[in-house]
Amino acid sequence: APGSLADLSWDDRLSSRCLNVADMRDEARYDFRFSSMSNERPCISIVERREEPDGGFLIDGGRRITGGFEATVTALPDRPLHVLGRFGNEWPLRLRVFVNDRELPAPWFLTAGDHKTWQYQLLTVPEEYVSIRSRLRFEVLPVAHPHVTVYYLWFLQPAAPPSPSYATEKR
Repeated sequence: APGSLADLSWDDRLSSRCLNVADMRDEARYDFRFSSMSNERPCISIVERREEPDGGFLIDGGRRITGGFEATVTALPDRPLHVLGRFGNEWPLRLRVFVNDRELPAPWFLTAGDHKTWQYQLLTVPEEYVSIRSRLRFEVLPVAHPHVTVYYLWFLQPAAPPSPSYATEKR
């Protein structure tokens, strides 16, 4: 499916980190925060059971946020950073994406869901935006229902190539 891990090139090993949204320890580790763009409650914690693409079921907790969210991830500089999110949105959304306060040229488009299956969406942050500590901020662009429901974020990058001394030693 477009916007999934299948879109990544597996020519290289990937290093990965993950943020389990609504897990207080993970949220603290990534300095996860949310903001509101309306007079509604800025965040509601929820638990849902939905079908996975392989037909199995998964129960996960997440947050329905009315404005945006942000997190800090440790990353390898000068390499693209792939962000794969598990969402449960009722309406299609566009998120403005900022990395270290620099806006990406295009928003992240999230498709609408059906309350039955998990939605997975992939974003690639170009390497020129990535630093060792990358602060990612996602803001819902104005719509009638500005709710983004996020459950899990994976941060994936091509692994560092072997050092020149390692390559020489292997011969």
